[in-house]
Amino acid sequence: MWLPAPSFLVLLQLACAAAMPGKRAVVPPKADHGRAQQVKKAFEISWNGYYKHAFPHDTLHPVTNGWGDDR
Repeated sequence: MWLPAPSFLVLLQLACAAAMPGKRAVVPPKADHGRAQQVKKAFEISWNGYYKHAFPHDTLHPVTNGWGDDR
């Protein structure tokens, strides 16, 4: 009866262990309220420009403050 060499079994165990991912610790991101306010302000500036110059059309052309219906 044929039996695999012990070194083959060790290599097989190492290969299986490397292929199986372990659990990773989930670290929640830290809240960055200053950056959140900057993003909100940038969105509001963009939205107000669109609303003033192009609403209810599809696209605002920022150089000319014109609009387009290209969708």
